[in-house]
Amino acid sequence: PAYAVRVLLRTRDLRRMLASAQRRAGDAERLRDDSLAAIAEKVRPSIEEDRELAGYLAPLARIEETARERERALSARSAEYSAKVAVVDRQLADEEARAAEISRRRDLAAAEHDARTQVLSRAQAQLKRAEIELRNAQQVARAAAGQPGQQASPEQSAAQTTALKGVEQRRLELQSPTAAAAESATALRGVEAELAEAERRIAALRTERRTCEATFAREAGLRSEGVEQALTEKRAALIALGARLFDTNSSAILPEDAAAFSRLRTEVSQLHLEVERCLRAIDSADKAAVKKGWAIIAAAAALLISLVVLTFGTTG
Repeated sequence: PAYAVRVLLRTRDLRRMLASAQRRAGDAERLRDDSLAAIAEKVRPSIEEDRELAGYLAPLARIEETARERERALSARSAEYSAKVAVVDRQLADEEARAAEISRRRDLAAAEHDARTQVLSRAQAQLKRAEIELRNAQQVARAAAGQPGQQASPEQSAAQTTALKGVEQRRLELQSPTAAAAESATALRGVEAELAEAERRIAALRTERRTCEATFAREAGLRSEGVEQALTEKRAALIALGARLFDTNSSAILPEDAAAFSRLRTEVSQLHLEVERCLRAIDSADKAAVKKGWAIIAAAAALLISLVVLTFGTTG
């Protein structure tokens, strides 16, 4: 059992070491490949007449042209998007300014309509009071005329006539504020309809802008992927060219560049050895002994649990 536990703890440490070595090896490989690509790019002008390396340069030139074409297409699409969005933004700014002006006029129209409505309400209240006074005068006159041998007095008749004239006067006075309130209501509805139409146009422009953004983001993502793919292919071609230069011991490589690349290549080899050592160490454990140890530990744990259950069960 002790061996199984030691293997478990040691394997855990080894896996952490393995993950670290693999990560460092990956970083070192990228630096090595970057060095190869940089060296190939650096000596490229001096080897363009080399027939042996022509097979590496031709595909590289095609890849670069593809990358340039894709970058130009992306730039053109970006310029097209910017121009279209600029137009939409100008239209949106104009519509928002127009809507603000209409909103200001709507507020003025609403205030005017409220003022005219208040005038109309006062005129309506005055007419109601005049009608109440007329009904009162009529009731008094009818009550007096209803008595046998009596009729309305001159004062009562005069009061009835005065009240009737008052109602007629109030009705005449009501015509002007009624017409004015109707006029302001029509004006307010017109401005509100105008504002609603402006807000509809603003909403449509905002939707158009969002659509433009979404479409461009989708297209730009695809085009950017194409550019990145071409650049990745270019890097791979440069790495292959650099490797070929070292394989042929090309004199175009500067000594300092060769020395720097040699150090990076040595570091990669050392890290690969470290990864292999970790893997061998993980696999070196006696699997049968480990399995047997864990079986013993499991049996002991089961026995312990049974004893605890029996002990507490008996006590209960």
